[in-house]
Amino acid sequence: MMGFYFLLFICLVSGIMGAHYMDFNPCYLGLVLLPIFYFIKNKQYQAAGAVFFIFVGMLSYTCQTHEITEPVPPVHQITVRGNVLTYPRGDNDSTVFFLKNQDAENPWHRKIRVVLPFSCDLNKGDIVSMTGSMKPPRRAGNPGQFNYALYLKREGVFYTFNPSSQEKVLLLQEASGGQKIINGFRNKGQAQIETVLNSRESAILLGMILGKKEGLEAEQYRDFQKTGIVHIFAVSGLHIGFLLVLSVWLFSLFPIRPGIRLGLTVGMIILYGTLVGWPVSVLRASIMAVLGLLAYHSGREKNLLNALGLAGLIICIADPQAPFKIAFQLSFAATFGLIYIFPTVRKHMALKGKLADLVLIPFCAQAAVLPLVAYHFNLFTPVAFISNVFITYLAGAAVMLGFLCFASVAIVPFISSFFLYPAGFIIEIILFLVDIAKDMPGAYVWVATPGAGFIFLYYLALILGLLNLQYFQLRRVTGLSIAVCILFTAGFYIPAGVFNRGMVEIVFIDVGQGDAILIKSPGGKFILVDGGGSENYDVAGAQLLPYLHHRGIRSYELVLNTHPHTDHLQGLHSVILENKVRYIGLPASLIQAPEYEEFVNQAQKKKIQILALKKGHNIELEPGFNLAVLHPGDARYDRQNLNNESLVLSITYKNFSLLLTGDIETDAIQPLLKELPGGSNFILQVPHHGSKNSLVPEFYDAVDPVYAVISVGVNNIHGHPHHSILKLLEQKNLIVQRTDLMGAITFSSDGDMVRVKTFLTPAPD
Repeated sequence: MMGFYFLLFICLVSGIMGAHYMDFNPCYLGLVLLPIFYFIKNKQYQAAGAVFFIFVGMLSYTCQTHEITEPVPPVHQITVRGNVLTYPRGDNDSTVFFLKNQDAENPWHRKIRVVLPFSCDLNKGDIVSMTGSMKPPRRAGNPGQFNYALYLKREGVFYTFNPSSQEKVLLLQEASGGQKIINGFRNKGQAQIETVLNSRESAILLGMILGKKEGLEAEQYRDFQKTGIVHIFAVSGLHIGFLLVLSVWLFSLFPIRPGIRLGLTVGMIILYGTLVGWPVSVLRASIMAVLGLLAYHSGREKNLLNALGLAGLIICIADPQAPFKIAFQLSFAATFGLIYIFPTVRKHMALKGKLADLVLIPFCAQAAVLPLVAYHFNLFTPVAFISNVFITYLAGAAVMLGFLCFASVAIVPFISSFFLYPAGFIIEIILFLVDIAKDMPGAYVWVATPGAGFIFLYYLALILGLLNLQYFQLRRVTGLSIAVCILFTAGFYIPAGVFNRGMVEIVFIDVGQGDAILIKSPGGKFILVDGGGSENYDVAGAQLLPYLHHRGIRSYELVLNTHPHTDHLQGLHSVILENKVRYIGLPASLIQAPEYEEFVNQAQKKKIQILALKKGHNIELEPGFNLAVLHPGDARYDRQNLNNESLVLSITYKNFSLLLTGDIETDAIQPLLKELPGGSNFILQVPHHGSKNSLVPEFYDAVDPVYAVISVGVNNIHGHPHHSILKLLEQKNLIVQRTDLMGAITFSSDGDMVRVKTFLTPAPD
C-alpha cells in the first residue's frame, strides 16, 4: 500500500503546481483528486487530509512567493551590511555567496547574491560591509540555457551585488558560536585535503564531500556527466547513506548503549548537514535517515515511502519553491526509484540475488530520473547503468575516507593523511574508469529537450505499470507501460534534422559579445557559423552548447569560422570536440594564421576535412540551397586587421536570402559593394556588431534588407551597437533585431514566406 504521508506530499506538491500553473482552476483540482481518492476510498479522514494539503500547497505558494511587478532598475554606489548566508564559493579569481542585507529598505534587497572578482577569506556567518552596485541578473538568452535569474528568484534573490573595489569589502565581525567552530572544522579539513592530495584529486574529493565544483575542470565535469555519475558531486542521500554506514560501524566498536549510539549517529548527520549548508537533497535524506533510525530503535515497522513523503511535506511547507528546483526533483525521483520501483520490480523478477540487485538498483534509480535528466541536461547516458554499478561504490569508499579525514584533522592532524592517500588512489581508479566509460560506443547521447506532455506520459505509464504489478498483474497493462517508456527513450535517437523539413532555419544565438549563427537546410543539414567566445568565462559551456544540445543536434555538415578572433572562434573548439563534423571552412587568406593552429590540430585529430574558402567559392549543400563566399579573396592576410579578412557569406533558398558579414569594416565593405549579388536580401547581419567602423550608408542601399540583425553583448565595453549605426538603420526603415535585447533570434522560411521568433521579447512586425 502506498504510504499515506507520501500521498499527502503528492497533494501538497499538486497544490503548489496548481497555484503556479493553473491559478486555482477547479478542473485541475478534480484531475488531481480523482486518482488520489481511488487509493483512500472509504477513508473520510484521509480524503479530508488530501483536500486540506492541496489547499495548503496553494496558499503557501501564494503567500510565500514574491513577484516584482515593475522593471527592476540597477542601483549604483550603494553600501550594504549583513550576514554571509552561504559558504563562499570560488577560486583564485572570484568569490560568490548570498548575503542577508540588514539595511534593506524593501523585500527585494533583503537577500542578495554577491560576486567578488577576487579571492576572499570570508566565512559563513561573518558580518560584512560592502560598497558597490546592484543589478538584476539577466535572463537566459537562449532556449535550453540555464536560467540563472529564475534560479535566484526561487532562492528569494532578485539582485546581484558587485563591489566597486576590494578595498570596499570590510569584515565587521567574524562568525561566532557554533558557526565559527563549523567554519574552522571545514577549513582545516579542506586545507588538509588540498595539502596531501594533488590538485586533481583534491578537487574531486572536495566536490564529493562538500559539493564544491569550482576546482573541477569543465571538461572533466562534463566527462562525469556523460558517464551518468555526476550525482557523486551533488551532496545527497548517497552521502548520508555512506555517513550512516560509517557511523554505525564506528560506534559499534565501543560498548555504547543503543540510545546513546542513536543520538551520536543523529548528531553526525546534523553535523554533516551543517558542514555542507543543508542543500535540499541532504535535508531530504537526513529526515528520512532520522525517521528510519527512530523506527529501528523503537522496533516499529519501517515505511520508507512514508518517510519520503514526510520529508517532502516538511521541505515544501518550509519552501514552496522547492518542487521547481532541479536538486529537489532529482533527489526525490531517484529515492522513489530506490524505495518503490526497485522492490516492486524485484518482487516480480525471475532472477534474484545480490548480483541481480547490483544491476537492478541503478536501473530503477535511472528509470526514475531519466526524463528529468533529459529535460534539464539534454543527456541520455546508457553507460550509467554500468558505470554506477562500479563507480558509485568506489566513490562511497572515497567519501567515507574523506569523512574520517575531516573527523581526525581537528584532533590528530597527521592521522588524516593515512585516510587521504587511499582516497586519492581510489579517485585515480574512478578517473580511469570514467575515461573508459565515456569512450564506450553509445555511452551517451545529447538529446533534444523533451516536451512536458511526453514527460507526463512517461511517468504516467511508469506509475500505472508499477501499480499494475502491485495490485492487478495484467500482462497487457505491463506490456503497454513498458512500450511507452521504451518509445520515449527511443525518441532520444531521432536526428534533429528530421524536424521542420522543407524549411530553412537561421538562428542568431545569443553568445554575448560575439557571433554564433546556426543554419538548418531544408533537407535537415546543419551549418554553424562562428561560436562566440570570451577571455572571462566559458561562453560555449554557458550559452552556445546548451542551445545546440536543447535542439538535440549531434552532427554538422559544415562548421565555418569567419576569422580567428576569440569572440568568433573559441566556442567552435567545444563544438568540434562534442559533435560529428564533416567539413570545417576557414578563410583561405587566414588559414595559416597562428590563431588557427590549435583549432586545425583538433580538426585533424578528428579527421575533419578543412576547406580553404575564398571569393568565388559556391557550395550547393542541397538542390536550391546555396552558400556563396563573397569575401575575402586569396590575397595574403593583413595581420593589422583580421576583421577585414572575415568571410562574407550569401545564403539563398528560392526567394529567401541572407547576408552574413562577420566583422568587416569600412576598408572591406567598400570593395565588397561591387561583389554583392543583385536583388534584395531579406536578412542582413550588421557588420562588426554595429561598430561605427562599419558605417557605410551605400552598403545598406545595395543590400536592401528587411531585417538587420546585430549580435551584441549586454552593456558591452565596446559601446556596440554605435548610435550612428542605429540612427542609420532607423532612417532606412529596417527592422532591427538585437541579441542583447531579444535573446536568440530565429528566422524560418519555406523559400517564400518568413516567420520570425525571438526568445526574450516579441519580434517586431
